[in-house]
Amino acid sequence: MTAIFSPYLPVLEGVTYRQPRGVEDAGALVALFEACRETDQIVSVSTLESMPTLTDVRELLQQIDPANMLVACAGEEIIGFVRLNWWPEDSGTWAYLHMGRVVPTWRGRGLGTGLLHWAEERLRALVSSNPDVEKWEYAANPSGLKTSSTELLQHEGYHQAWTGVIYELYDLANLSQASFEAEYSVSTIRPELYRILWEAQHNEFWADQSAFGIEAMDEAAYQEYLANFEQGRVDPTLWYLLFAGERPVATVQTSIIGNIGVIGL
Repeated sequence: MTAIFSPYLPVLEGVTYRQPRGVEDAGALVALFEACRETDQIVSVSTLESMPTLTDVRELLQQIDPANMLVACAGEEIIGFVRLNWWPEDSGTWAYLHMGRVVPTWRGRGLGTGLLHWAEERLRALVSSNPDVEKWEYAANPSGLKTSSTELLQHEGYHQAWTGVIYELYDLANLSQASFEAEYSVSTIRPELYRILWEAQHNEFWADQSAFGIEAMDEAAYQEYLANFEQGRVDPTLWYLLFAGERPVATVQTSIIGNIGVIGL
């Protein structure tokens, strides 16, 4: 594998940079995450950045274009990495995401800053080659509010756009029975409700602009969403819609990860 050189990457004795080698890197990347777990406050049930399994990392390495990921190595140990992803938001703005980590014992030497700047340069190149992009922004997902990655991003001029909070409940013996006012009703997700659910998830304020307060949406995007149900990636029996009369006002999406039940509102 050819070594990568960039003016953004610090020159450190014994450290080299390269693209991933495919699934053979999976074990070393899992070990990196494990080394970062406590310092970076990685939550096992996070829906954004949880502790990946060996299978998770293998699947990622099979899917990602090696040009969009960089690893830092000390010998055969992977001591840092950054990977890239991007997509259009409903607002029309494209989010260009970089996600990376450096093992705690190698921090404070410029590795995180170098990987960040390499990622930004690569993302700028991807933006310039995408004719559909009119407006775009960098995005990142640090795991906690008081971690070194958050401090780095703030130092580099990033600001907090939104925050996800994870709550845990272990005592399931005394759960209260859900109750609603008479005007509300709860429905599990049946095939005839898939489109309503999709529209509900894509409209934040329920404005009175169409049948369910939603402008016309791209049909191809809906078909891609529908494939999650048809191909078994989502269990519709674990998802719910709350109606006020005939109007959807809330969604609840639950899933089971290992022996953990995850609830998303």
